[in-house]
Amino acid sequence: MAESTVTTLAGFWRANQVEKLHYGAGSVEKHLLSTLPTEKSKAFIISGSSLANKTPLVKQVEERLGTQHHAGTFSNIGQVGNSVIRDYLNYS
Repeated sequence: MAESTVTTLAGFWRANQVEKLHYGAGSVEKHLLSTLPTEKSKAFIISGSSLANKTPLVKQVEERLGTQHHAGTFSNIGQVGNSVIRDYLNYS
């Protein structure tokens, strides 16, 4: 008879630095620049490749930031799938 072990992942995360959250159509155009801390602030965009390549959102954010506020973009984060979770559980 095979034995099995049940492992449950659990946790809690709280965004303690979030003051505002804008969402919905037109939010990038309407609110992006006003959320920067100062007029000299620059933003670095971190995104998954699907969001960057299959939607216009990352390009819209880059364009709205312009050269004055866009520090760079990294959009090569891969999808976290079941194999990553399975590897984690087997490693723990």
